Amino acid sequence: VIVDKLKDGFTSLARSVFDVASEFELLGQRLSPEDLGYVTEFARTAPIEIDTLADSFAKLRAFGIDPTNGSLRSLVDQNAALGGSQETLNGLILATGQAWAKQKLQGEEILQFVERGVPVWDLLAKATGKNVTELQRMSEAGELGRKEIILLLEEMGKANSGKAAEAMNSLAGLVLSLKNDITAFYRSVSDNGALDAFKNALRDAREQIQLMADDGRLERISQGVVTLFQASIRW
Repeated sequence: VIVDKLKDGFTSLARSVFDVASEFELLGQRLSPEDLGYVTEFARTAPIEIDTLADSFAKLRAFGIDPTNGSLRSLVDQNAALGGSQETLNGLILATGQAWAKQKLQGEEILQFVERGVPVWDLLAKATGKNVTELQRMSEAGELGRKEIILLLEEMGKANSGKAAEAMNSLAGLVLSLKNDITAFYRSVSDNGALDAFKNALRDAREQIQLMADDGRLERISQGVVTLFQASIRW
C-alpha cells in the first residue's frame, strides 16, 4: 500500500512538473528570459498567478507600453484596490492599451475605466492641475494624448501604492502566493533536467514507433488487436 501511494505521489508530481514546464515553454515564446524573470519576481509582491501576470505583461508590451516602467505595477495596484479579480485587471490593461495605441484618451477607454471603479477624472485632475470640466472638453476634442495617459498611470500608482502587497496578507492572497511558490518549485525541477529527460524519452518512443511502422511490426500488432477484438465480440 505504501509503495502504491508513493508511486501515485510521484506520478502526480511528475504530471505537475511537466504541466508547468509546458506552460513556461509557451510563455517563453512570448517573453524573453529577462521578461520572464521580471514577471516571476513581480509575482512575489502581487496576489496574481504567474501565468496571468505574464499574460498582462505581454499584452502591455504588444500595445507598445513598457510594463517594466511602472505601468504594470500601477495597474496591478489599482486592480488590488478594486478587489483584485483577473477580469478587472484584463479590463484595465485593455483600456490602457487601446488608449495608448490610439494615442488618445477618449470616451470609450475612459468609460471602461469608470465602469470598473477607477476615478479617472479625479486622478487626471490631480495629475495635470486642470479641472474636470476642462479635461472632459479636452478629451472630447482629442487633446488628451500619451502624455496624459502616462500622468494617469503615475497618479494611479501613487493613489494605490502598496495595495497589491497588502492583498498578499488576505486568505486569497496567501493561497495564490503558495500556488506561485509551488509553481516556482516545479519549474526549478523542470529546469534542472526533468523536462529534457522527458523530451528525450518521447523522442525515443517516436523513433521506436517509426521503426515498428517501417519494418511491419506495427501493422502486425494492429492486425492482432483487430483479431482479438473480433474474437471477443463473437464470444
